[in-house]
Amino acid sequence: MNEVIRPKIRLLNDIHDTTMFLTMIYATDIVDITIDAYGYTMAKDDVILCREGSSYTLKDDGKAIILGYDHSFFDSLFTSQLTISRIIYEFITLKNPNHEHLYFSCSSIPQAIQLFEMIIDEFDRSDRFHQKLINIYTDGFLTLLERTRPETLIVPNSTMISTNRFGMLLQYIGVNYSDCTLKDVAEKYGYNPDYLSVRFKKVTGKSFSEFLNEIRINQAAQMLLRDELTVEEIANAVGYSDKGWFIKQFKKQFKVTPANYRRQMVKNANESKQ
Repeated sequence: MNEVIRPKIRLLNDIHDTTMFLTMIYATDIVDITIDAYGYTMAKDDVILCREGSSYTLKDDGKAIILGYDHSFFDSLFTSQLTISRIIYEFITLKNPNHEHLYFSCSSIPQAIQLFEMIIDEFDRSDRFHQKLINIYTDGFLTLLERTRPETLIVPNSTMISTNRFGMLLQYIGVNYSDCTLKDVAEKYGYNPDYLSVRFKKVTGKSFSEFLNEIRINQAAQMLLRDELTVEEIANAVGYSDKGWFIKQFKKQFKVTPANYRRQMVKNANESKQ
């Protein structure tokens, strides 16, 4: 395998490989990726955290940076520092981690990208500060993902396997975002709808409708990276019967219309090839 090796962490260069204890995949350009049975089109600055045992394939070389961490990197001291990051900590300490992954869109969080780039920069160094700084930057990167998780975690693209009922509820919404309702979810998981509405806000920091709308819009943004579907078809696919309302909600979240977002992504991809 063609790779740069450092203690406890590796910079992987193969476009097809198997994930290590923790593998981070950072898209530097639009790129198609398959992880086990899941296929995604990653936008620039998307990040996928994978646990061990998954097989991944990138369609194009040179459009993603892949970091693999050995189990030894996550010693008791480092892991204890992650306890404040509830979801990340649970993800890192899963007892049966095979094939699990979390998907984040970090384009609006430049600090996260800077921290990731700082980890990469350390691969050109070999002084006595090298390992300590990689630890600090990795901890900062994972902690920042946790802090921004409500805005950056793409639930439909994350396995989100959890042993608690609310975690499974979030997973259900992520899979059935196009047609689920608060009433449907409450009935399926044994909650009173009014109670679930209050608890949902307390746990996620957002109302059910806000959370569902963000999932739909984020999924639409992913679909816009492809040319096969029209804006109206994408609106219908993610759960909006009114194209005008979809455009309004998309613009509220991304500050541009879906059509302009698509054009900008294509332009960015073309410029990166030059």
